[in-house]
Amino acid sequence: MKLSVALFVLIITLGCSQENTTSTREISKQEMKHTRQLRHMVLFKFNEESTIQEIEKIVTDFSTLPSQIKSIKDYEWGLHKSAEDLNKGFTHAFLLTFDSQDGLDTYLPHTAHQNFVASIQPHIADVMVIDYWTN
Repeated sequence: MKLSVALFVLIITLGCSQENTTSTREISKQEMKHTRQLRHMVLFKFNEESTIQEIEKIVTDFSTLPSQIKSIKDYEWGLHKSAEDLNKGFTHAFLLTFDSQDGLDTYLPHTAHQNFVASIQPHIADVMVIDYWTN
């Protein structure tokens, strides 16, 4: 009888622990999906005629977009500083983060973004944009 009870407890324990393992795996997959983010990287090469003040205004104006477009979850920017000299004239990098493709799809046609794009055209020699999902 004691052996039967012990086996019963062991079977129940194994069954419960197996169920918990499956739940943990499912949660991990859900968390992985939730933590993936869509990055929108923008690189600018400015016209040689553009002044430092004009470029600084562009950076300031770009930096206001996250407060105007709620789908932007994070924003940062920086200047080219590599000694390798492989930047091909691109000097400014901007990185925007979105939680979903819908977030990026909201950003692109947004009036604030479109007004910004129109305002910088006289100063841009070239632009490069790369979108990618984090892994």
